[in-house]
Amino acid sequence: MKIELWDTAGQERFHALAPMYYRDAAGSLIIYDITSAASFHRAKLWVTELYQTNNINMVIALVGNKADLAIGEKREVDMREASEYAEVNGLIFMETSAKSGENVHEIFMNIAKKVLLKQPLNKLEKPRNIIASKKSRSDNSSNCCDSKTK
Repeated sequence: MKIELWDTAGQERFHALAPMYYRDAAGSLIIYDITSAASFHRAKLWVTELYQTNNINMVIALVGNKADLAIGEKREVDMREASEYAEVNGLIFMETSAKSGENVHEIFMNIAKKVLLKQPLNKLEKPRNIIASKKSRSDNSSNCCDSKTK
């Protein structure tokens, strides 16, 4: 199985282009920031939009990122709330940390296995895309992958 990732970064300026990416996608990762209730709300909007594509075989995973910040007052999205939302909507759910790598491999393996189980055999012959959408970044936010000059 070949997996191609198309990252829309959840940014509004690219929203109009998103249907071009997920139209024939076999799977989608909707990623929100567990330290931002607003990003969880936007993730729900993406889930609704994906369900409106009528691609009944698309596997969707709801992924809470920044699990390394889960302890303490930084968490704004309760894991139980997100998990229940995912269950009600038929989504895979997992919390990850891009910083530490926690559950990153696992979520990709999980979605790949579900795609293989859900796709008709004739659909697996042509390449399928898995898209990733993450919360919008504000100009003053910091990310693990930003380059920093010293």
